[in-house]
Formats: sequence, structure tokens, C-alpha cells
Amino acid sequence: MTEIVGWRFPSNDNGEDDDLNNPGIESFNDTPLNSLAREICQNSLDAKNSSNNNPVEINFSKLEINKDEFPAISDFQEILHACKAYRPNSKKFQAFFDKALLITSQKKIPCLMISDHNTTGLMGVGDNKHTDWYKLTKAVGGSDKAEGLGSFGIGKFAPYANSDLRTVFYSTKNLKNEFGFQGVSRLVTHEMGGITTRGTGYFGIRDRNRPIIEKSSIPKLYLREECGTNILITGFKEIEDWESEIISAVVTNFFYALMTQKLIVRAGNKEINSSTLPGIIQKLKEEKKDSYTAAYYATLTSSDSKEFINENFEGMGKISLKILTDKDYPKRVAMVRGSGMKIFDKGNFLTPLRFAGVFNVIGDPINKYLKSLENPQHNNFLKARDEEDPKKAERILGKLYSWINSKVKSIAEEQAAEEVDIEGVSKFLPDDLDDDTKKSNGEDVENKTEAATDIPIIIKSRDPYTQPIYIPSEPTDSNEEDPDFEFEKRGQKKTTKKGGSGTPADAPGGAGSGKGGGRSAGPDKPKLSSVPVELNYQRLFSTDISGGSYVVTFIPKITANGILELFCIGEVGQEIVEIIGAKLISLDQRLPIDTDGRVGPFDMNAGERYTLEVRLKNPLRCALGVSINAD
Repeated sequence: MTEIVGWRFPSNDNGEDDDLNNPGIESFNDTPLNSLAREICQNSLDAKNSSNNNPVEINFSKLEINKDEFPAISDFQEILHACKAYRPNSKKFQAFFDKALLITSQKKIPCLMISDHNTTGLMGVGDNKHTDWYKLTKAVGGSDKAEGLGSFGIGKFAPYANSDLRTVFYSTKNLKNEFGFQGVSRLVTHEMGGITTRGTGYFGIRDRNRPIIEKSSIPKLYLREECGTNILITGFKEIEDWESEIISAVVTNFFYALMTQKLIVRAGNKEINSSTLPGIIQKLKEEKKDSYTAAYYATLTSSDSKEFINENFEGMGKISLKILTDKDYPKRVAMVRGSGMKIFDKGNFLTPLRFAGVFNVIGDPINKYLKSLENPQHNNFLKARDEEDPKKAERILGKLYSWINSKVKSIAEEQAAEEVDIEGVSKFLPDDLDDDTKKSNGEDVENKTEAATDIPIIIKSRDPYTQPIYIPSEPTDSNEEDPDFEFEKRGQKKTTKKGGSGTPADAPGGAGSGKGGGRSAGPDKPKLSSVPVELNYQRLFSTDISGGSYVVTFIPKITANGILELFCIGEVGQEIVEIIGAKLISLDQRLPIDTDGRVGPFDMNAGERYTLEVRLKNPLRCALGVSINAD
């Protein structure tokens, strides 16, 4: 008995009607091409043929097919008319199906063909249920395996968001040499032959809506000759410069897979591979279409990057983090999973350090587990996704984020901060305004820092400086999230002055004292007779509490031979702190120390930034002042 091939929409059996607002399709309507590129590349990478060492290749090709190459086009047009007639008073229905009927009446129908190579193809074409093929064509939210087709099966709706016909044809050849071909149309409930139907129908063997599996019965346009899958999106929506939009999405989300030669993508006549990637990334940066990828790429390729590796994180395998610092970098870490797909950009690092990082999941067990925690949009890890043991997910994610934070902090403690801001306020504020996006994407935040209850900032006008410059500071506490402390936190009055120079208002000789002349240097030290230097900018913080190491950064307003002196600010007066070593960091040049424990003299040029690393004779935990004078 010959099996009948054609279109068939199953009866809804007096169940729910399917409307045009299909939730799966609607979720991709805001960014249809971006979502399409992301979902397609993810699925193809997950379906990599492990016995083939070549990269996964994905081709996006726009083409026009002849009207008669659309399977059973006359029957399909009849279905469109029935859909339109089901809701005659709905303007939305009428407009949608008028356009669909217009498209199918033309001699040529615009389409987008997507083909992948070096993949396994879709397994289980001839089986009934619970196979890759079944989950793609018929199951809703049915992909529950760790490899292939994502974790939820929601991504399968992305092609329909790019189709004015809501119709897609699938064709595959898999590793078992099985062939499969079927059309899926996600329209609306309608009446055919007195039967009210579901909104989703199929082209294939009408009996039980089965796919065509005989190679000789598959139309030549759709037939696969090698392992892999074709997806033909019919009625492809007219989008200007669609190739560039796909390329931008691929680069942003799969730069790691492209760079490591796991993936090659072609969109029209444009190709993205490991060789063309740098130029494309630079172009996207110049056109301001991508904020972070250039920094991530530099992090992966620079010899100055520092890599941290945990060989067996929580007994689940290897993880890696690369970090590169630069004053223009975004303070973000790209969270990449094993296939080479970026899940999200992790922010919220309470540090003055500007950096970019790339985190990668390498171990198979940890990769599978984190993948199971991905939300349906594949752009975050959520502890609630582990329905069996959410506390385990909370523990794993907490330790993962803590590990990343600790590595960023270790870099920050090694380097002098190069930011100019209101001294100390950055400790209590987000790194950037968009840090608040974590509240919407649900990122679990560990190591929470309490907000300050009071940040007094006192701005006072004053004459040019006639006294030494005092910069209150506190050594870094290794338990704090942010290593940069410019304000004394134990009740010390905090002050910010014009010109970037700070002096405690209640310190002797300070702006609030009204006193002139030199300051008291203690019973055994002579008063300074040199001229105080006015500064455009200064910063002081600790890099090693136990070792007594501090970093001082400043910009003098005059050219002179400078002398630097540190002293501890007490409740009454100040006590000089003896320095036993000093180095000019930029030149790796050691500076002289006089018998009083002061640094210098050393050359200073007006307007230039100087960063000194100094070591104290006796490690202290107190507010420090710094005096810079012209010899």
C-alpha cells in the first residue's frame, strides 16, 4: 500500500485553539536574526562529530526557490485561506495571511537555507519518540539531554520568527546513514473538511505525521549527501544587510569557538574563521556594535594575560580563567562553556582595576552541570534550574563566582589603580551603570558588600598649597572585596579638595586648621624647610599588609626634585613612618632613601604621573599621610 504524502494539521479534538501569538516564536521576535544565529550555532556545536577533527561549518545562504519547489504548494495555499477565514474580524489575522498568500502566489519564494557540516546529523529519524529528530520537529520543551539541541528545545522556534510563512523544512543525514525530511508549519487553528485543527501541521507521510525517510523520495533541493542537517526557512523576512547582523551575533556569542577553530560560519559571501576574526572584531568595535569582544579576544591572545586553572573544581573537572588588564577594559568576564559559546558577561567586580576576563568550562562533568543550569535563553546560570538539589546549585555557583572574584582581586592587589575618580566613592558604587542588569538577568551574586550608610564629601576652596599634602589611607584588608581604600573608616573625617589634593580638615596645617608654617615632625626629626608641592592627582593604598608595602601615585603641578615622606595620622599630631625601600614602578628604578626614612630626591616633571612602590620598616595598620616637597 502506497503511503500518502502531503500536508496534515491534526485535529485539536475540542482542545485549545492556537493563535498567532505563539509563545515560543514571540520570545525571539525582538531579535530574530541574532537569536537565529545563536541558536543554530549552539545546536550545531553541540552536535559536533567527534570522529571528525575539522571545525563545525555552518552556512547561511539566501535563495529564491521556484514556486513548484515548495512541497504541495496548492494544498498549503488552501490551508492559508482556511486560517484567514477562521478569524474574519481580526485585523492581525487578515494582514498576516494576506501577506502569506501574496508570497506563495509569486513565482519565486524568498528563503534562507542553513546547512551544517562535520556534525552527527539528527539521530533517531525512523524511531517514534524521545529522539533528536522527534524533539526538533514535534516535542515542545523536550530536549532534556546534555548534548545537542540545547537544554530546553525552545531554540527551535527561532527559525519561525524569521519566516513570514511560519514554515520550515528540515532534512538530515546522520551517522547511521539514515535520511529524514519533513516540513513543519506553525500557523493557527482552522477548519478543514469540517474538522477543527491544531495550529501546527506537518508535511511528510500523512499517516501519523511521519517524516519521509526514503532517500529517493526526498526532493533534490532538500536532500543531504553528507552527514549534517539542512534547515530551509521559507518566506524569509526581508532584513537589510542580514549577513552583517548574523556575523555580529556569531562573533559576539562564539568568539571563543571561532578563535580556537571549533567553528567556521559563512553568511552569504562573508566568512568568519580564526583568520578573519580579528578584523571583524575590530570593525564591530569601530562601528560600536560590540562593547566587549575586542577586549575578550585580546585577553585570549595576549602574552601579557594571566591564566588561572583549577584542575578539578569541586571534583567536577577543569576550569580556566584568563585576565588581562587595561585602562579601557570593561571589568567583565565572559562566561564560556565547553562548546565555545558565551553564556553571559559577568560584572559586579568591586575593584578599581580595569580588566577583561574569559572564563571557560573545560571538564565534561562541570560543563554538563552548568549547562543544566542555563535558563531558556541560554544567557545565565540559575540555581533554580536544579530542581532536584537547588542547594547544590547554589553552592557550586557560589564557589565558582567566589573563585573568579578571588582571582580578579589577586590581580588588583598586584597593580596600582590607574583611575581618576572622587577618591574612595567608587568603593560603594557599581563599576558601571549597566551593572544593575544583574537584577534582571538573575545572576546569583556572592560575597555581597554592605552599602555605606554615610559618605561625607566636604569640598572647600583654598589658596594655593603652602603646607605638605596629606592623603589619608588605610591598608587593604584581605577579607574585603575592594582593595582600594582612600578613606579612613574608623571615624576619620573624610575630605576631597579641589585640584585632586586631599588633606584631613582636622589635621595640623590642613585646610580646616587655619595654621601656617611647617608641621611638627616629632621629637627627633627636624622641621621641613623645603617647599610643599601642589598636586593635580594622588592616590595611596596598600598592596601587602604584612609586608608593609604601599603604592603612591601622584601628578605634580611643578617640575622639581621631589622628596616623599610618609607619616601616621594619629588623634593628636603625626608620627613619621620610616621607609626602607622605594621603587619608581614605570622605570623599575630604585630611589634613594635618606637617613630619616624619606624617599628622594628624585626628578619630577609637571603634569606627569608617578607611581612609587614603597616598603615600611615596620608594617602598620593606620591612616597614613604623604608629604611631597620640592628640594
